[in-house]
Amino acid sequence: QAEWAEEGGDQAAAADMYLKAKKWDKAIMLIGKNEWKDKLVEVMRTLEKTDVKALQACAAHFARWGSLQHAKETFNKLGDHAALMALHIESEKWDDAFAMLRQHPQYGDKVYLPYARWLAENDRF
Repeated sequence: QAEWAEEGGDQAAAADMYLKAKKWDKAIMLIGKNEWKDKLVEVMRTLEKTDVKALQACAAHFARWGSLQHAKETFNKLGDHAALMALHIESEKWDDAFAMLRQHPQYGDKVYLPYARWLAENDRF
């Protein structure tokens, strides 16, 4: 039924059916394609930590949309510190990156060079 609804153009109904059937990948793909941000937040908060692939897909959509707080929430739920650090660096949230670095010093090499580059590019060096 979900596939039929999707082919018929009722993507919202298809996404809801996929969610009810726990076909996370298809539901998240449709939600992301249509940029239904509130719906994706709801899905992400419903998912279990063990739904790693689905949560990673949610985080990718949030990051693509610039919804950094939701991407951060998703990475925290996953316990994916490396991805969270990468998000801070890519979004140039240096205060967040350095706060996280105090708890996870193993990421120092990932932070210092991009930060130095940012300082030089922004005449703050």
